[in-house]
Amino acid sequence: MRYFYLICLLILLNVGTAPGQISEPDKLTSGSIYSSLGVGTPVDYRASYADGMGLIGYAVYDSYAPSLANPALWGRNVFTQATGGVNLNRYIASDRQGSAKTARLSMSMFQGVFPLKKDKLSLSVSLHPLTRRSFTSFEQNTLPPYANNSRDTLVYGIEDHGSGGLNRLELGVGWKINKHLSLGYAGSYVYGPLQSDLTVIWSESEYQKINLDQTTSHQGFGNRFGVLVSPVSVLKPDDKLDIGLTATLPVNLNAKRIVESDKEVANRLRTIVIEGKDAYGTRTVKLPLKAGIGINYQPNALWSISSELKFGQWSEYNGFSRQQSANNVDRYKAGLGVRYRPYISDYETFWSRFKYNFGVSYDQGHLQLKGHRIETLMFSFGLGILSPDTRSSIDLNFHYGLRGTRADGLVRERIWGMRLSFNLAELMFFRPKLQ
Repeated sequence: MRYFYLICLLILLNVGTAPGQISEPDKLTSGSIYSSLGVGTPVDYRASYADGMGLIGYAVYDSYAPSLANPALWGRNVFTQATGGVNLNRYIASDRQGSAKTARLSMSMFQGVFPLKKDKLSLSVSLHPLTRRSFTSFEQNTLPPYANNSRDTLVYGIEDHGSGGLNRLELGVGWKINKHLSLGYAGSYVYGPLQSDLTVIWSESEYQKINLDQTTSHQGFGNRFGVLVSPVSVLKPDDKLDIGLTATLPVNLNAKRIVESDKEVANRLRTIVIEGKDAYGTRTVKLPLKAGIGINYQPNALWSISSELKFGQWSEYNGFSRQQSANNVDRYKAGLGVRYRPYISDYETFWSRFKYNFGVSYDQGHLQLKGHRIETLMFSFGLGILSPDTRSSIDLNFHYGLRGTRADGLVRERIWGMRLSFNLAELMFFRPKLQ
Protein backbone atom coordinates (compact mmCIF):
# COMPACT_ATOMS: atom_id res chain seq x y z
CA MET A 1 0.00 0.00 0.00
CA ARG A 2 2.83 2.44 0.78
CA TYR A 3 4.12 2.08 -2.82
CA PHE A 4 0.72 3.12 -4.16
CA TYR A 5 0.74 6.36 -2.14
CA LEU A 6 4.38 6.99 -3.07
CA ILE A 7 3.45 6.87 -6.77
CA CYS A 8 0.56 9.30 -6.07
CA LEU A 9 2.97 11.72 -4.38
CA LEU A 10 5.51 11.59 -7.22
CA ILE A 11 2.83 12.27 -9.81
CA LEU A 12 1.51 15.26 -7.86
CA LEU A 13 5.03 16.68 -7.57
CA ASN A 14 5.52 16.36 -11.32
CA VAL A 15 2.19 18.03 -12.03
CA GLY A 16 3.10 20.91 -9.76
CA THR A 17 6.52 21.55 -11.26
CA ALA A 18 5.82 21.01 -14.97
CA PRO A 19 4.31 24.49 -15.57
CA GLY A 20 7.51 26.06 -14.21
CA GLN A 21 9.20 25.22 -17.50
CA ILE A 22 7.15 27.95 -19.19
CA SER A 23 8.92 31.28 -19.01
CA GLU A 24 5.87 33.56 -19.17
CA PRO A 25 3.52 33.12 -16.16
CA ASP A 26 0.40 34.39 -17.98
CA LYS A 27 0.70 31.55 -20.49
CA LEU A 28 -0.53 29.16 -17.78
CA THR A 29 -4.08 30.40 -18.38
CA SER A 30 -3.88 30.29 -22.18
CA GLY A 31 -5.18 27.47 -24.32
CA SER A 32 -6.42 27.02 -27.87
CA ILE A 33 -6.97 30.16 -29.95
CA TYR A 34 -10.04 28.47 -31.45
CA SER A 35 -11.76 28.62 -28.05
CA SER A 36 -12.30 32.36 -28.67
CA LEU A 37 -15.29 31.56 -30.92
CA GLY A 38 -18.82 31.07 -29.61
CA VAL A 39 -19.08 29.52 -26.14
CA GLY A 40 -15.60 28.01 -26.37
CA THR A 41 -14.21 24.59 -27.24
CA PRO A 42 -16.57 21.67 -26.40
CA VAL A 43 -15.33 19.37 -23.63
CA ASP A 44 -16.33 15.72 -23.96
CA TYR A 45 -17.44 14.31 -20.61
CA ARG A 46 -15.93 10.86 -20.47
CA ALA A 47 -14.70 8.00 -18.32
CA SER A 48 -11.16 8.55 -17.02
CA TYR A 49 -10.13 5.02 -18.05
CA ALA A 50 -11.52 5.54 -21.57
CA ASP A 51 -9.58 8.77 -22.02
CA GLY A 52 -6.37 6.81 -22.61
CA MET A 53 -8.19 4.91 -25.37
CA GLY A 54 -9.00 8.16 -27.16
CA LEU A 55 -12.68 7.50 -26.44
CA ILE A 56 -15.55 8.94 -24.44
CA GLY A 57 -16.59 5.51 -23.16
CA TYR A 58 -20.23 5.06 -24.19
CA ALA A 59 -19.99 1.26 -23.87
CA VAL A 60 -16.84 0.82 -21.72
CA TYR A 61 -17.44 -0.17 -18.08
CA ASP A 62 -15.05 -0.42 -15.13
CA SER A 63 -16.11 -1.91 -11.78
CA TYR A 64 -13.84 0.39 -9.75
CA ALA A 65 -14.04 3.75 -11.56
CA PRO A 66 -17.10 5.89 -12.37
CA SER A 67 -18.03 7.22 -15.79
CA LEU A 68 -19.77 10.33 -17.11
CA ALA A 69 -20.00 8.96 -20.64
CA ASN A 70 -23.31 7.08 -20.44
CA PRO A 71 -25.91 7.34 -17.61
CA ALA A 72 -26.94 3.73 -18.23
CA LEU A 73 -23.52 2.51 -16.98
CA TRP A 74 -24.39 3.63 -13.44
CA GLY A 75 -26.93 0.82 -13.10
CA ARG A 76 -24.08 -1.71 -13.02
CA ASN A 77 -22.35 -0.20 -10.00
CA VAL A 78 -21.66 -2.37 -6.98
CA PHE A 79 -19.24 -0.08 -5.12
CA THR A 80 -19.56 3.53 -4.05
CA GLN A 81 -17.25 5.45 -6.36
CA ALA A 82 -15.75 8.92 -6.69
CA THR A 83 -13.36 10.49 -9.16
CA GLY A 84 -11.63 13.81 -9.80
CA GLY A 85 -8.42 15.08 -11.30
CA VAL A 86 -6.42 17.71 -13.16
CA ASN A 87 -5.53 18.43 -16.79
CA LEU A 88 -2.33 19.87 -18.23
CA ASN A 89 -2.31 20.83 -21.91
CA ARG A 90 0.50 22.45 -23.88
CA TYR A 91 -0.25 24.17 -27.21
CA ILE A 92 2.27 25.02 -29.91
CA ALA A 93 0.41 27.25 -32.36
CA SER A 94 1.85 28.39 -35.69
CA ASP A 95 0.83 30.33 -38.78
CA ARG A 96 2.80 31.69 -41.73
CA GLN A 97 4.18 34.56 -39.65
CA GLY A 98 5.50 32.63 -36.64
CA SER A 99 4.64 30.44 -33.68
CA ALA A 100 3.74 30.69 -30.00
CA LYS A 101 3.64 28.32 -27.04
CA THR A 102 0.97 28.30 -24.36
CA ALA A 103 -0.17 25.93 -21.64
CA ARG A 104 -3.17 25.39 -19.41
CA LEU A 105 -3.46 23.65 -16.04
CA SER A 106 -7.02 23.10 -14.83
CA MET A 107 -9.27 20.89 -12.75
CA SER A 108 -11.04 18.28 -14.85
CA MET A 109 -14.24 17.27 -13.03
CA PHE A 110 -15.77 15.61 -9.97
CA GLN A 111 -18.22 12.73 -9.84
CA GLY A 112 -19.64 10.46 -7.15
CA VAL A 113 -21.76 7.36 -7.82
CA PHE A 114 -23.78 5.82 -4.98
CA PRO A 115 -25.56 2.45 -5.34
CA LEU A 116 -29.11 2.54 -4.02
CA LYS A 117 -29.36 -1.14 -4.86
CA LYS A 118 -26.12 -2.84 -5.85
CA ASP A 119 -25.82 -3.86 -9.48
CA LYS A 120 -29.33 -2.56 -10.04
CA LEU A 121 -29.91 1.14 -9.30
CA SER A 122 -27.37 3.92 -8.64
CA LEU A 123 -27.34 7.68 -8.16
CA SER A 124 -24.70 9.92 -9.77
CA VAL A 125 -23.74 13.47 -8.76
CA SER A 126 -21.20 15.38 -10.83
CA LEU A 127 -19.78 18.78 -11.70
CA HIS A 128 -17.90 19.01 -14.99
CA PRO A 129 -17.12 21.48 -17.80
CA LEU A 130 -19.11 21.55 -21.03
CA THR A 131 -17.00 24.15 -22.85
CA ARG A 132 -13.75 25.95 -22.12
CA ARG A 133 -12.66 29.40 -23.30
CA SER A 134 -9.01 30.19 -22.71
CA PHE A 135 -6.90 32.21 -25.14
CA THR A 136 -4.57 35.17 -25.54
CA SER A 137 -4.19 37.03 -28.83
CA PHE A 138 -2.27 40.15 -29.87
CA GLU A 139 -2.62 42.19 -33.05
CA GLN A 140 -0.58 45.24 -34.07
CA ASN A 141 -2.07 47.90 -36.35
CA THR A 142 -1.40 51.45 -37.52
CA LEU A 143 -3.44 54.60 -37.97
CA PRO A 144 -2.39 56.89 -40.84
CA PRO A 145 -1.87 60.60 -40.13
CA TYR A 146 -5.24 61.68 -41.54
CA ALA A 147 -7.06 59.30 -39.17
CA ASN A 148 -5.42 60.21 -35.85
CA ASN A 149 -5.20 64.04 -35.91
CA SER A 150 -1.41 63.83 -36.17
CA ARG A 151 1.25 64.28 -38.82
CA ASP A 152 2.78 60.90 -38.00
CA THR A 153 1.55 57.33 -38.30
CA LEU A 154 0.31 56.02 -34.95
CA VAL A 155 1.07 52.40 -33.98
CA TYR A 156 -1.23 50.57 -31.57
CA GLY A 157 -1.69 47.03 -30.30
CA ILE A 158 -4.86 45.14 -29.37
CA GLU A 159 -4.50 42.40 -26.77
CA ASP A 160 -7.45 40.11 -26.07
CA HIS A 161 -7.65 37.68 -23.13
CA GLY A 162 -10.53 35.21 -22.98
CA SER A 163 -11.52 32.89 -20.14
CA GLY A 164 -14.47 31.05 -18.63
CA GLY A 165 -16.80 28.44 -20.04
CA LEU A 166 -20.01 26.54 -19.42
CA ASN A 167 -20.30 24.01 -16.58
CA ARG A 168 -22.80 21.27 -15.84
CA LEU A 169 -24.03 20.40 -12.34
CA GLU A 170 -25.74 17.07 -12.86
CA LEU A 171 -27.86 14.59 -10.92
CA GLY A 172 -28.87 11.30 -12.51
CA VAL A 173 -29.81 7.65 -12.05
CA GLY A 174 -28.88 4.42 -13.80
CA TRP A 175 -31.16 1.38 -13.76
CA LYS A 176 -30.14 -2.13 -14.76
CA ILE A 177 -33.40 -3.69 -15.90
CA ASN A 178 -31.85 -7.09 -16.57
CA LYS A 179 -28.49 -8.53 -17.61
CA HIS A 180 -29.07 -7.43 -21.20
CA LEU A 181 -30.45 -3.90 -20.81
CA SER A 182 -29.70 -0.81 -18.70
CA LEU A 183 -31.20 2.67 -18.89
CA GLY A 184 -30.09 6.01 -17.50
CA TYR A 185 -31.26 9.61 -17.16
CA ALA A 186 -29.59 12.78 -15.87
CA GLY A 187 -30.96 16.26 -15.35
CA SER A 188 -28.60 19.20 -15.03
CA TYR A 189 -28.15 22.89 -14.34
CA VAL A 190 -25.93 24.49 -16.96
CA TYR A 191 -24.25 27.77 -16.08
CA GLY A 192 -21.09 29.78 -16.50
CA PRO A 193 -19.54 33.11 -17.51
CA LEU A 194 -17.61 33.90 -20.68
CA GLN A 195 -15.13 36.74 -20.20
CA SER A 196 -13.15 38.80 -22.69
CA ASP A 197 -10.67 41.48 -21.59
CA LEU A 198 -9.71 43.77 -24.48
CA THR A 199 -6.82 46.21 -24.08
CA VAL A 200 -5.63 48.82 -26.61
CA ILE A 201 -2.08 50.09 -26.11
CA TRP A 202 -0.72 53.08 -28.05
CA SER A 203 2.87 53.74 -29.12
CA GLU A 204 2.63 57.38 -28.01
CA SER A 205 2.47 58.10 -24.29
CA GLU A 206 -0.05 60.96 -24.62
CA TYR A 207 -2.72 58.45 -25.65
CA GLN A 208 -4.40 56.73 -22.72
CA LYS A 209 -4.68 52.95 -22.65
CA ILE A 210 -8.19 51.64 -23.34
CA ASN A 211 -9.54 48.67 -21.41
CA LEU A 212 -12.86 46.90 -21.95
CA ASP A 213 -14.03 43.92 -19.86
CA GLN A 214 -16.97 41.98 -21.31
CA THR A 215 -18.74 39.31 -19.23
CA THR A 216 -21.61 37.17 -20.53
CA SER A 217 -23.38 34.98 -17.96
CA HIS A 218 -25.46 31.91 -18.85
CA GLN A 219 -27.92 29.65 -17.05
CA GLY A 220 -30.37 26.95 -18.08
CA PHE A 221 -31.42 23.33 -17.60
CA GLY A 222 -30.52 20.23 -19.60
CA ASN A 223 -31.45 16.58 -20.00
CA ARG A 224 -29.58 13.54 -21.30
CA PHE A 225 -30.40 9.85 -21.67
CA GLY A 226 -28.44 6.63 -21.99
CA VAL A 227 -28.98 3.02 -23.05
CA LEU A 228 -26.65 0.06 -22.63
CA VAL A 229 -27.32 -3.24 -24.41
CA SER A 230 -25.22 -6.19 -23.15
CA PRO A 231 -25.49 -9.51 -24.94
CA VAL A 232 -23.92 -12.35 -22.95
CA SER A 233 -21.73 -13.68 -25.76
CA VAL A 234 -21.28 -13.30 -29.52
CA LEU A 235 -18.70 -15.62 -31.09
CA LYS A 236 -17.68 -17.84 -28.19
CA PRO A 237 -18.81 -18.57 -24.61
CA ASP A 238 -16.33 -16.24 -22.85
CA ASP A 239 -16.54 -13.16 -25.09
CA LYS A 240 -18.79 -10.14 -24.59
CA LEU A 241 -20.26 -7.30 -26.63
CA ASP A 242 -21.67 -4.06 -25.21
CA ILE A 243 -23.48 -1.36 -27.18
CA GLY A 244 -24.02 2.06 -25.64
CA LEU A 245 -26.13 4.95 -26.90
CA THR A 246 -26.60 8.45 -25.48
CA ALA A 247 -28.57 11.55 -26.39
CA THR A 248 -28.30 15.06 -24.93
CA LEU A 249 -31.26 17.28 -25.72
CA PRO A 250 -30.79 20.91 -26.82
CA VAL A 251 -30.36 23.40 -23.97
CA ASN A 252 -31.75 26.94 -24.00
CA LEU A 253 -29.65 29.27 -21.84
CA ASN A 254 -30.69 32.68 -20.60
CA ALA A 255 -27.71 34.96 -21.28
CA LYS A 256 -26.92 38.47 -20.05
CA ARG A 257 -23.95 40.66 -20.93
CA ILE A 258 -22.22 43.58 -19.23
CA VAL A 259 -19.30 45.69 -20.49
CA GLU A 260 -17.07 47.56 -18.03
CA SER A 261 -13.89 49.61 -18.21
CA ASP A 262 -11.18 50.63 -15.76
CA LYS A 263 -10.62 54.39 -15.92
CA GLU A 264 -8.61 56.83 -13.88
CA VAL A 265 -10.92 59.35 -12.21
CA ALA A 266 -9.52 61.93 -9.77
CA ASN A 267 -6.23 60.02 -9.60
CA ARG A 268 -8.04 56.84 -8.67
CA LEU A 269 -8.67 53.75 -10.81
CA ARG A 270 -12.36 52.99 -10.93
CA THR A 271 -14.53 50.45 -12.74
CA ILE A 272 -17.17 52.11 -14.89
CA VAL A 273 -20.10 50.30 -16.50
CA ILE A 274 -20.07 51.08 -20.22
CA GLU A 275 -23.07 48.94 -21.16
CA GLY A 276 -25.18 47.32 -18.48
CA LYS A 277 -27.35 44.22 -18.68
CA ASP A 278 -30.36 46.32 -19.66
CA ALA A 279 -28.57 47.50 -22.80
CA TYR A 280 -28.64 44.01 -24.29
CA GLY A 281 -31.54 42.46 -22.40
CA THR A 282 -31.86 38.73 -21.80
CA ARG A 283 -31.03 36.67 -24.87
CA THR A 284 -31.36 32.95 -25.56
CA VAL A 285 -28.23 30.95 -26.34
CA LYS A 286 -29.08 27.51 -27.72
CA LEU A 287 -26.74 24.56 -27.25
CA PRO A 288 -27.35 21.86 -29.87
CA LEU A 289 -28.55 18.27 -29.78
CA LYS A 290 -25.73 15.75 -29.22
CA ALA A 291 -25.78 11.97 -29.65
CA GLY A 292 -23.27 9.13 -29.50
CA ILE A 293 -22.93 5.40 -30.03
CA GLY A 294 -20.19 3.06 -28.87
CA ILE A 295 -19.38 -0.64 -29.29
CA ASN A 296 -17.08 -2.51 -26.91
CA TYR A 297 -16.01 -6.08 -27.70
CA GLN A 298 -14.15 -8.28 -25.20
CA PRO A 299 -12.77 -11.49 -26.72
CA ASN A 300 -11.68 -12.42 -23.18
CA ALA A 301 -11.32 -10.87 -19.74
CA LEU A 302 -7.90 -9.34 -20.52
CA TRP A 303 -8.50 -7.53 -23.80
CA SER A 304 -11.19 -5.26 -25.22
CA ILE A 305 -11.49 -3.17 -28.37
CA SER A 306 -13.91 -0.26 -28.70
CA SER A 307 -15.13 2.11 -31.38
CA GLU A 308 -17.30 5.20 -31.09
CA LEU A 309 -19.07 7.85 -33.11
CA LYS A 310 -20.29 11.17 -31.71
CA PHE A 311 -22.54 13.72 -33.42
CA GLY A 312 -23.23 17.33 -32.42
CA GLN A 313 -25.75 19.43 -34.34
CA TRP A 314 -23.68 22.61 -34.01
CA SER A 315 -25.17 24.06 -37.21
CA GLU A 316 -28.25 24.74 -35.03
CA TYR A 317 -26.24 26.57 -32.37
CA ASN A 318 -27.46 30.09 -31.58
CA GLY A 319 -24.99 32.40 -29.87
CA PHE A 320 -25.46 35.70 -28.07
CA SER A 321 -25.16 37.40 -31.46
CA ARG A 322 -25.56 36.19 -35.04
CA GLN A 323 -21.85 36.69 -35.65
CA GLN A 324 -21.04 34.07 -33.00
CA SER A 325 -23.11 31.42 -34.84
CA ALA A 326 -21.84 32.04 -38.38
CA ASN A 327 -18.87 29.66 -38.25
CA ASN A 328 -20.57 26.63 -36.69
CA VAL A 329 -21.16 23.37 -38.55
CA ASP A 330 -22.28 19.88 -37.51
CA ARG A 331 -19.60 17.99 -35.60
CA TYR A 332 -18.62 14.34 -36.13
CA LYS A 333 -16.05 12.57 -33.97
CA ALA A 334 -14.87 8.96 -34.33
CA GLY A 335 -12.48 6.93 -32.21
CA LEU A 336 -10.91 3.48 -31.93
CA GLY A 337 -9.24 2.18 -28.76
CA VAL A 338 -7.78 -0.93 -27.14
CA ARG A 339 -7.66 -1.89 -23.45
CA TYR A 340 -5.43 -4.48 -21.77
CA ARG A 341 -5.74 -5.59 -18.13
CA PRO A 342 -3.07 -8.22 -17.34
CA TYR A 343 -3.63 -8.06 -13.57
CA ILE A 344 -6.78 -10.15 -13.94
CA SER A 345 -4.76 -13.30 -14.60
CA ASP A 346 -1.30 -12.37 -13.26
CA TYR A 347 -0.43 -10.06 -10.35
CA GLU A 348 3.05 -11.40 -9.61
CA THR A 349 5.16 -9.36 -12.03
CA PHE A 350 5.56 -5.57 -11.83
CA TRP A 351 4.21 -4.78 -15.31
CA SER A 352 1.12 -6.92 -14.78
CA ARG A 353 -0.14 -4.57 -12.05
CA PHE A 354 -1.23 -1.84 -14.45
CA LYS A 355 -4.06 -1.19 -16.88
CA TYR A 356 -2.95 -0.28 -20.41
CA ASN A 357 -5.04 1.81 -22.81
CA PHE A 358 -4.24 3.26 -26.23
CA GLY A 359 -6.18 4.59 -29.18
CA VAL A 360 -6.74 7.25 -31.82
CA SER A 361 -9.59 9.69 -32.55
CA TYR A 362 -10.56 12.01 -35.39
CA ASP A 363 -12.72 15.06 -34.72
CA GLN A 364 -14.12 16.90 -37.73
CA GLY A 365 -14.76 19.87 -35.44
CA HIS A 366 -17.68 22.24 -34.97
CA LEU A 367 -16.04 25.22 -36.73
CA GLN A 368 -15.52 26.11 -40.37
CA LEU A 369 -13.34 29.16 -41.06
CA LYS A 370 -12.52 30.52 -44.53
CA GLY A 371 -13.82 27.28 -46.05
CA HIS A 372 -11.66 25.01 -43.84
CA ARG A 373 -12.93 22.61 -41.17
CA ILE A 374 -10.99 22.94 -37.91
CA GLU A 375 -10.19 19.22 -37.59
CA THR A 376 -8.34 17.44 -34.78
CA LEU A 377 -6.39 14.17 -35.00
CA MET A 378 -5.44 12.81 -31.56
CA PHE A 379 -3.31 9.86 -30.38
CA SER A 380 -3.78 8.65 -26.79
CA PHE A 381 -2.11 6.37 -24.27
CA GLY A 382 -3.20 5.62 -20.72
CA LEU A 383 -1.81 3.83 -17.71
CA GLY A 384 -3.98 2.70 -14.80
CA ILE A 385 -2.13 2.35 -11.49
CA LEU A 386 -3.84 -0.04 -9.08
CA SER A 387 -3.72 0.10 -5.31
CA PRO A 388 -2.49 -3.28 -4.01
CA ASP A 389 -4.72 -3.22 -0.91
CA THR A 390 -7.84 -1.31 -1.91
CA ARG A 391 -10.08 -0.91 -4.93
CA SER A 392 -8.80 2.60 -5.61
CA SER A 393 -6.68 3.51 -8.63
CA ILE A 394 -5.03 6.32 -10.56
CA ASP A 395 -5.46 6.88 -14.29
CA LEU A 396 -2.59 8.70 -15.97
CA ASN A 397 -3.47 9.52 -19.59
CA PHE A 398 -1.38 11.20 -22.28
CA HIS A 399 -2.34 12.53 -25.69
CA TYR A 400 -0.76 14.22 -28.69
CA GLY A 401 -2.66 15.76 -31.55
CA LEU A 402 -2.88 18.21 -34.43
CA ARG A 403 -5.66 20.78 -34.84
CA GLY A 404 -6.42 23.27 -37.57
CA THR A 405 -4.43 24.40 -40.61
CA ARG A 406 -2.06 27.18 -41.64
CA ALA A 407 -3.87 27.77 -44.93
CA ASP A 408 -5.46 31.18 -45.59
CA GLY A 409 -3.97 32.77 -42.50
CA LEU A 410 -5.40 30.25 -40.03
CA VAL A 411 -3.57 28.61 -37.11
CA ARG A 412 -2.37 25.03 -36.73
CA GLU A 413 -1.93 23.72 -33.20
CA ARG A 414 0.14 20.86 -31.88
CA ILE A 415 -1.31 19.69 -28.58
CA TRP A 416 0.51 17.77 -25.86
CA GLY A 417 -1.62 16.82 -22.88
CA MET A 418 -1.82 14.85 -19.67
CA ARG A 419 -4.80 14.06 -17.49
CA LEU A 420 -4.42 12.73 -13.95
CA SER A 421 -7.51 11.14 -12.36
CA PHE A 422 -7.98 9.67 -8.89
CA ASN A 423 -10.59 6.92 -8.59
CA LEU A 424 -11.88 5.91 -5.17
CA ALA A 425 -14.05 2.80 -4.84
CA GLU A 426 -15.97 2.35 -1.59
CA LEU A 427 -13.06 3.86 0.37
CA MET A 428 -15.24 5.16 3.22
CA PHE A 429 -17.76 2.32 3.23
CA PHE A 430 -15.53 -0.73 3.02
CA ARG A 431 -16.29 -3.34 5.67
CA PRO A 432 -13.30 -5.44 6.74
CA LYS A 433 -13.99 -9.08 7.47
CA LEU A 434 -14.14 -10.15 11.11
CA GLN A 435 -10.97 -11.83 12.30
